[in-house]
Amino acid sequence: MEKKTVQVLGVVDGVDGVDGVDGVDGVDGVDGVDGVEILRPGLRRAHFKKGLMMDLYGTWHLVQTIGYDINGGPGVHPFGPEPYGVLCFTKNNRMICALCNNAEHLSEKDAPREYSSYGGHFVFDGKVLTTRVDIASDPERMGTDQVRQVSFDGDKMILIPPVRQFRGVTQGRNLIWKKLG
Repeated sequence: MEKKTVQVLGVVDGVDGVDGVDGVDGVDGVDGVDGVEILRPGLRRAHFKKGLMMDLYGTWHLVQTIGYDINGGPGVHPFGPEPYGVLCFTKNNRMICALCNNAEHLSEKDAPREYSSYGGHFVFDGKVLTTRVDIASDPERMGTDQVRQVSFDGDKMILIPPVRQFRGVTQGRNLIWKKLG
């Protein structure tokens, strides 16, 4: 099967291949075909397959966070013992995410309250989610690509950001989300 390459400047509906993009929808050999290669300006290549994006679209809430010290020391709990987060993916491939420590009172160890939010245009290939950030609580994220490894476990989605320094610990994080709708 010959691979088709399409420069996408509009909406991508993963259910029908490249449905909704002006000048592409309905073109023989592109619309509705799995394995169409999608190129987005400024982002890496992504392969969309039927139904893939439908698993992602909607609103998710954070149900659990796991933090671990990659050097074997004690992990720091991401966003405290009562994390709260909301994550939304739209069919026009925009996302927004907000996370915080939801504890009513913070211990000295958990202060200051951890908070993070960002959003932008995303691509998803079934394993990796890449968001080109155009809104963020941290100005250093603006214009960057936020990359998350993604896996699904039943009705839950696990996002794994890159390892980072947090409160003196080289930490890995797993953020576990459940779909609301």
